[in-house]
Amino acid sequence: MDGTITLDEAWDRVALIGDLCGEEESLPLVQEYLRAKPDHAAANFLCGKLLLERKQASGLPFLDRAMRAAPEAIGPGCEAIYWYLREQGRVKEAAPYRERGRTHARQWEAGRLERADIAPDDKFLYHGLSAEALTMLSRELFLCDGVWRAYLVRKQVRHFPEKPLYLLGLVPSVTARPNLVQRVSEQIHLPGETFVIVLQGNGKKFEKPLTQLSTACIMGR
Repeated sequence: MDGTITLDEAWDRVALIGDLCGEEESLPLVQEYLRAKPDHAAANFLCGKLLLERKQASGLPFLDRAMRAAPEAIGPGCEAIYWYLREQGRVKEAAPYRERGRTHARQWEAGRLERADIAPDDKFLYHGLSAEALTMLSRELFLCDGVWRAYLVRKQVRHFPEKPLYLLGLVPSVTARPNLVQRVSEQIHLPGETFVIVLQGNGKKFEKPLTQLSTACIMGR
């Protein structure tokens, strides 16, 4: 890969070629990208999908790697493998992929419902951010006008616990404007899927469960 561009720029180039010329034309770039970043879930998925569309069995391990790395790849990955194996006459090998895809769809829907809301009586855990990520988030919140104190926790979930669901509780300063939640959601680099609330009014009920965790306070003035 050209050493003058970053991996992120290289992946953007893959996406651009796919948009302009069609995904099929991006295959050589995807394969080159994977030599530099072999664990990239989206690249593995795209490479595997394109190879199977060419009737090449070499696409199977790429899809398996993508599904191990990213749960959201399981549904479309199983579907692609199922139809490829069916077309190759490998019906018995195909059947488990269809069942796995259906099971995953049920689990995904249950997970979606579990993550659709957050309540004070949910079980909250240590956020688990790396020191670097925590320092960056704390710094951004400190520089955000209107934030006096901030608490970060992770909701305990049954489905796909490897994909954290965070709750960021904000104590506003006396000069905070009403749109604090919107500004934080739009301007701060939040760690993945995050609910943002102000610990006043309706959000006051979250104050006790957040302050009970000694590790929850990540920024204070």
